[in-house]
Amino acid sequence: MKLYASLAVITAVYAIALTLSATDNPQGVVWNGVIGALFSLALAISTVPLGGPLLYETALQILTSTLNPPIDLALLVTVLRIASWAVNLIFTAALILYLIRWKRPLMRKILRVLLF
Repeated sequence: MKLYASLAVITAVYAIALTLSATDNPQGVVWNGVIGALFSLALAISTVPLGGPLLYETALQILTSTLNPPIDLALLVTVLRIASWAVNLIFTAALILYLIRWKRPLMRKILRVLLF
């Protein structure tokens, strides 16, 4: 979760910066900052083997529809989609290799980074 929490801070700041250029309403700025953070925290869903990126895509659509005021986060969403696939592929490969007992200590470290 440390990985996702650090990404959440970055995406929240990015969303706040974009919102400040669109409105002066403090409630909208805070709301979009929270939604920006949730974009990265939802990456934890991507660790579900095989179905993670599809679940993350659903989360992205829901979160994008709740932005108030609506801002263009296309670049951020594209980067996070790629990150979702990367997290899923790395997690699935590490889990399979861990289960077949190949380089188990290294795979355990990779799984810990992605889960904790």
